[in-house]
Amino acid sequence: MKMVTGFDEFISLIPVGRINAVSRRYLSSITHMSDRKVREMIELVNASGKSLIVNLSDGNGYFIPAEDEKHLARLYKAQEARRFNSLKDKLTGMNYYMDKNNPKPVSDLEKNQISIFDLMESNSV
Repeated sequence: MKMVTGFDEFISLIPVGRINAVSRRYLSSITHMSDRKVREMIELVNASGKSLIVNLSDGNGYFIPAEDEKHLARLYKAQEARRFNSLKDKLTGMNYYMDKNNPKPVSDLEKNQISIFDLMESNSV
């Protein structure tokens, strides 16, 4: 089989129904794409809204949900939302760490400025 290059051609190789799920290794072998490229294609398909390629992280592989498996699409969406939130939390922590350990440099202009709150405090004494 020749290397798959088209979006629609790639989608056509993904089986419908959880019972027919296939591994990413299998998809790599039939498409002649690297594992990374297969992952990228799956991301592109899912981001396009043209189809939905699901992997429930249960070892069963990738598939397009059948008409009677819409609940699996919802499970997949919830799984990905948890991943997104986890990543968002991790990035928040990373930003906090980086800001705390790498304070922003103070410009010469800022160094010579007095805070209005400091001024108000000194006038109230």
